[in-house]
Amino acid sequence: HTDPTQVELAYRLRKQYPINMKSTRGASKVIVTGIPEYYPEIPDELLKETAISEDHLEIMRKLRMVSAMVVPLVREGRPFGALT
Repeated sequence: HTDPTQVELAYRLRKQYPINMKSTRGASKVIVTGIPEYYPEIPDELLKETAISEDHLEIMRKLRMVSAMVVPLVREGRPFGALT
């Protein structure tokens, strides 16, 4: 990102709120299913649904995400990670 404060927020988000592998959407679901997800728009309602605390929600809002894709990283036919 061209704005260092946005980069810092993204790092803070991942450090304080690691991926919950039991989540029903996002990277955890993509890793389990191997099916990519595409979010052409990220409305505030989606942020509220996925936030686990007020701080988490605040960080996501500050990142000003507009859209997102989550795609599986696959080796030998099996997903082993995801690129968001």
